[in-house]
Amino acid sequence: MSLAEQIRSIEQRYGHAGVRWSAPPEDEERFILATGWREIDAALCGGLTVAALHEWFGVAPSKHFVACREDETRRHAWMPPLVPVVHLVRQAMNCALFSLRAVWIGRRCFPYGGVLLGSEGDGRLLERSLFVAADGPADRLWVADLALRSPAVGLVIADGSGFDMAATRRIQLVAKAHHTTALLVRPPWETRELSAAQTRWLVRWAERDQGGSVPSPGQVDEKSSSFNPRWSLELLRCKGMEPDSCPRVWALEWDRGEGVVGVSTTVADQAGDARVSTNHRRLQQA
Repeated sequence: MSLAEQIRSIEQRYGHAGVRWSAPPEDEERFILATGWREIDAALCGGLTVAALHEWFGVAPSKHFVACREDETRRHAWMPPLVPVVHLVRQAMNCALFSLRAVWIGRRCFPYGGVLLGSEGDGRLLERSLFVAADGPADRLWVADLALRSPAVGLVIADGSGFDMAATRRIQLVAKAHHTTALLVRPPWETRELSAAQTRWLVRWAERDQGGSVPSPGQVDEKSSSFNPRWSLELLRCKGMEPDSCPRVWALEWDRGEGVVGVSTTVADQAGDARVSTNHRRLQQA
């Protein structure tokens, strides 16, 4: 069965008109997705815009890893921030607006099944997920476009590595037109690329202790059950938000026991002496 046939089959089973938005296009700005992180939601005036594209730039490898690898290996050695992204997908699936499917596009953004199940073994997110193993940027863009247009899909998560401005503009326009949320995971060096995304986020390893030790990608796995991974999360851009003199940085920690990701107040800010600012205000729309 082809991908288009699979999506049509899902549409027939779950694509009920009642789960789509009933609001007119001009009112779509009031539909937001709360991240569940109070400080971040306050800075965003409630959360992420639903009918939009949001980019998440992944974690760079440790300095030791980079020094020991050849250039070609180094270029591909990045980790998509799947734990924070899965947290957002779970938040969306718990919202009444998202009684639909989540489509994961590209093997790099496929999360472990255990992460989708959570600490309590709740299989609803896994059951409502569709995984598409598209490889090249052109294939991933085509599948993302197709999924965003489907009335059975509420959320699209895709590997956006290699996407240019035209590709992100296409995704943003389709997401807005079909009232669907798109999340792209991208390598950290692509922050320099122009993008039409509503928000852009950079995730980095956070220092675990005063000694300044930063874990390497290989240290964060299922064997490290006693280690709660920590990251610094920086908001690089948010359309409609006034620029602030202080970098917008928060610290996140994954509690493995509870299976939740929360804002941590004990992790040093990796960006330097910057402190979290929650007094951001949205520009008034003309």
